[in-house]
Amino acid sequence: MKVRPHSRYAEFAYRLGRSSAKRTPWKGISFRSVTLDFAKPEQIVSGEGSREYGGRWNAPGLFPVVYSSTRPGTAIDEAFHLAADFQLSTNDIKPRVTCGIEWQLSSTIDLTVTDVPSWIEIEAWLKEDFGKINDGGAETLCQAFGRAARSAGVVAMLCPSARVRNGVNLVVFRDRLAESDRMRVLGKAELAKYLA
Repeated sequence: MKVRPHSRYAEFAYRLGRSSAKRTPWKGISFRSVTLDFAKPEQIVSGEGSREYGGRWNAPGLFPVVYSSTRPGTAIDEAFHLAADFQLSTNDIKPRVTCGIEWQLSSTIDLTVTDVPSWIEIEAWLKEDFGKINDGGAETLCQAFGRAARSAGVVAMLCPSARVRNGVNLVVFRDRLAESDRMRVLGKAELAKYLA
């Protein structure tokens, strides 16, 4: 692990092990917006960028996570907010491809519902500046929760977007997909054709 583990990880692992957060199957389509240099179908769902650099729900250097959104507009807004966070100039903003991914997932925690256990303080957690905290050498609360969820056998989480009002993101722990789980990039043949 490239950062210092959060002190609440053990608590999260214990609570998730006791199943205080409801797990359900989830089936649907989510969307990713990626630059052309990462738009090959296998890259879109690899989760390798988040493994290397981290994300809201995983610290850098640990495991692959596929970040996507339940609406295409949210995926695009998330991508451009990320560019703003890194203070990219207009010359650094590259063309993007937005594509759909069809999922059938066996074990999902929905953090967007009103009956989330009280110990999951989602609104407060989403205010964390995970990049800044990671640069300071520490894991965030969201990242500790994501790590605990993955360790407890959770395949994915539905989460409110921290950047897009009323947006919902699907966070899939790529290495936890079971044989019964399904993932399919929509338009795979077209992507392969135009990005060859």
